[in-house]
Amino acid sequence: MERGNVPIDRWLDQAVSGIRFGPDRAAVRAELEAHMEDKAADLQRIFPDISREETEERTLSEMGDPAEIGKKLARIHKPWLGWLWQFSRFLALAALLLLAVEAAIVLPVAWDLLWAWARRG
Repeated sequence: MERGNVPIDRWLDQAVSGIRFGPDRAAVRAELEAHMEDKAADLQRIFPDISREETEERTLSEMGDPAEIGKKLARIHKPWLGWLWQFSRFLALAALLLLAVEAAIVLPVAWDLLWAWARRG
């Protein structure tokens, strides 16, 4: 849908207002907006003579009550899950970096020891 459309933006803002984890809020808003665009495109394909305003009104009405949708979305999108996911990604990156540093230190020493042992034998 066209950016800057106040009723649609207001509907989207209200629908995602209960999601407290920012990245989830942005992703859900984008997904809802994509659904609205699909609905509007379907309406324009089915009713080619429909005005843009009528398309937007029907799209908003078919999407449902944004307050009710917002309550359901807030129950699904818990902020602690988002923070836990972010923290686990950080830990995985730290573990990989630690392994890389360890490999950079241990492998050359192990190679030297193995080479020295092979030459002795």
